[in-house]
Formats: sequence, structure tokens, C-alpha cells
Amino acid sequence: MSARHYRIFLYAEEILAGAEEQLDERDREDRSALSVPGHTTIRDACFYLLGVLTGMRSSELSSIEVSAGRTEVKNGFVFHWVAAVEYKTKKGCVEYLMPAMGHRILRILERWSQPYRARLAKMYGPRKSWCILQLRTGESTMAIRLH
Repeated sequence: MSARHYRIFLYAEEILAGAEEQLDERDREDRSALSVPGHTTIRDACFYLLGVLTGMRSSELSSIEVSAGRTEVKNGFVFHWVAAVEYKTKKGCVEYLMPAMGHRILRILERWSQPYRARLAKMYGPRKSWCILQLRTGESTMAIRLH
């Protein structure tokens, strides 16, 4: 990893370290849930870290849904997985190996996306699952996939 990439990684981890506090402020309504300029920074840091840690492409990261992470023990070894959709090679639903830290990232993403998912549910009715990253917010745009 180059020095530049290492600094970006550390910056993303720093954002992650402060994410719970920012989300607590949002949940206490000290911050707007949908319009705080720095709010998308949490999503972007999670997106970057999961991409680096799993090797997932952006389209695969965008397909992550709530409760996508799981852990299994096999032959005494612990494995952490995240489920996503593999579009490029048309494999469909696949799982990617991730470090244990991935579960924390997924929890933060789920919490970050909660107001967006609630708004979508209000607009379109409840769904079996909502993608966590596929949202349109401010100047960032990602397609919404409804199930």
C-alpha cells in the first residue's frame, strides 16, 4: 500500500471512529437526518473501507443489503462474510470474505441508512429488504433497487 493510500485508509478509519457520535446527534435530532453536508462522509468512508478490505467493485458495494454480514467457524477458523450481488460476471448473489472490522462498518452503514430506508418505506411501502448504499443524497447519486 502506498503512503497516499495508507493516509486515505487512516482518514476513513478516523471518520468511522466518529460516526457513532454523529449518528447519535442525528438520532437526538441535534442534526438533520437527510441534509447535513458532512453526513455522506460516513457513507463514503464505509464504502471505501469495505471496498479496500473485500476487493468488491462499486456496483457490488452498492448491492449490500441490511443484515448482509455473517460469521462462521470452520475447522477452528473464524470467517466473516458479506453478501452482495456480483454484476460484472453475472454470478448474482455471492459472498465476499472480510475482516471482523467489516461487521462494524456494516452496522454503521445500516444505522446511517435508517432514515433513508424509512423515507423510502413511507413513499413506496415496506419491502423485504432495502439496499444500504443505493440512495440518492445531495450531490451523490446511486440507483435505488427495490425488492
